[in-house]
Amino acid sequence: MFSAVDAVPCGGMPEPARAKPSQAGGDGSIDGDGAADGGVGSQPPADARDALAAIRDGIAALRDQQLWMIGQDDLLGLARQVEQAARTMYGIQVRLAGEIHQRGIAGMLDVRSAAHLLHQTLTITMADARGRVAAAAIALPGETPTGEVIDPAAPELLDAIDQGVVSAGQARVITRCLTKIPDTVDEPTAKLCRDTLLAEAAGRDENRLAQIADHSQLIVDPDGRL
Repeated sequence: MFSAVDAVPCGGMPEPARAKPSQAGGDGSIDGDGAADGGVGSQPPADARDALAAIRDGIAALRDQQLWMIGQDDLLGLARQVEQAARTMYGIQVRLAGEIHQRGIAGMLDVRSAAHLLHQTLTITMADARGRVAAAAIALPGETPTGEVIDPAAPELLDAIDQGVVSAGQARVITRCLTKIPDTVDEPTAKLCRDTLLAEAAGRDENRLAQIADHSQLIVDPDGRL
């Protein structure tokens, strides 16, 4: 069974590759405050700073729009496009969570898990933090301690997030369902579950999508024994 990342590596998931000193920042040392060099408060690379500045400028421009001057249909269209753009940011957050988990940064800082580290660093709920790490675990390639690359179980999920089709809440529903699919379920059936959830996400909020997820779970494991 897929194992959603919660706290520590378990039998269903490979141990995250530990970072080399250069990955931890500088010489990989941990300062007196328990933060690795290049950790909280450090500057991201110049290209990342430029990208973030462009995003902030774009948001400021949207915020300054004279919304009262926009016609009804155009206003609704703008609302849809803003929602779609906002959803795509979750893909970046998932990738960051995956990289933090894969490097084993939480272990370096003596924190219980990547989810706990995100919870503490970003001041987000544990549910949100676990959701990001779990989504990364099934949507991004993994790596064993020996450096072997593991293909993602559901790369389509990240594609849908990047396209703004799937929200953070919907992604949690989909991830939760897919991680419960037993290993004994054949790949065509598992793929049908993935495809159905992703297709339904386009027209259902996370609560209604959860109903589809529950139904899918009953189909693949009606007795809850697998």
